Amino acid sequence: MNTRVGFLLACLIAALAVTAEAQPPVTYPDRALVVQLTDVQTALYNERFAEADSISRVMIDQRPDDPVGYLFRAAAMLSEMTAFEENLYGDLFTDLIDTSLALAAKRSEQSTGARRAWMQLYRGHAHAYRALWESRFGSFVSAVRNGFAARNEYEDGLKADSSVYDLYLGLGSYHYWKSARAGMLRWLGVLSNDKERGLRELRLAADSSLVFRDAARQAMIWIMLDRGDYDSVVVVASEAAEKYPDGNLFLWPLAQAQYELREYRDAIDTYRTIRARLDLEDGNYFNRIEADYRLTQCYEKVSELDRARTIARGVNDYVDHVPKRIRQLHRRALDYLQQLART
Repeated sequence: MNTRVGFLLACLIAALAVTAEAQPPVTYPDRALVVQLTDVQTALYNERFAEADSISRVMIDQRPDDPVGYLFRAAAMLSEMTAFEENLYGDLFTDLIDTSLALAAKRSEQSTGARRAWMQLYRGHAHAYRALWESRFGSFVSAVRNGFAARNEYEDGLKADSSVYDLYLGLGSYHYWKSARAGMLRWLGVLSNDKERGLRELRLAADSSLVFRDAARQAMIWIMLDRGDYDSVVVVASEAAEKYPDGNLFLWPLAQAQYELREYRDAIDTYRTIRARLDLEDGNYFNRIEADYRLTQCYEKVSELDRARTIARGVNDYVDHVPKRIRQLHRRALDYLQQLART
């Protein structure tokens, strides 16, 4: 999982994650819903996608007029599609997004204050998920359009109730990453540099959100990685990986930070853990190639070229099954591995 894919997946799950910390009583979301969202978070961080889908189905059955179940089922699907880099549920995913947007709009019109702010937050997340899907499998123009729509919904939510600090998770992520990835547009002054603003908003979400405190903390891992704060990545990602022991999501940034710190032996151990788990899955060739590529780099750094070659030659066992799209995305890594295998 490269940094961009990992960031997308983390943002996606971050938009679902909740904490079980004691909170003051609220009308919406109620305690029962918070428990369900906690369960979805746990399933997704542990990459138990079918379990997350099942919980979301229960929410739809129990709350058919509430957008949250449809939204979270779509997000569970997107989480799996992003992890595998395959468009597994395209039409169903977009149908669920459209349903959640329509239901949230209807409820927003009928609500005021905090409840309306939550509906705007759901609409913001729906547009954000659609943007992520479009960026991977659809139209770049549509991805940008949905990204702006997500920002607008979050801002409208704050106008409805500025005390719903959960909205700052979406805004903080938007402001930081649109600045970090703006490139020439920011240099030309077309887009402003809002990195520090984004960081402040994420810290506010981490300190004061009702249900997204843990999500904001986890989102910070990818910002630390982007800023080169590798020591902090190792600390925070290690804690998260221990909390969610069955998933690889936090192992990817942990391994990358270890590599950047020249802790190559630690990086090898982490990548080997990832690779062993991938062997238990069907498909997921994108991440298999990524893990094999990263492992060979680590072994070259410690001058164990025979191990690097063995891994590279192992790619021949599955390369014929790799879909064309993934071959194209990973062309550089595959070329490197196949060339190394021939030495």
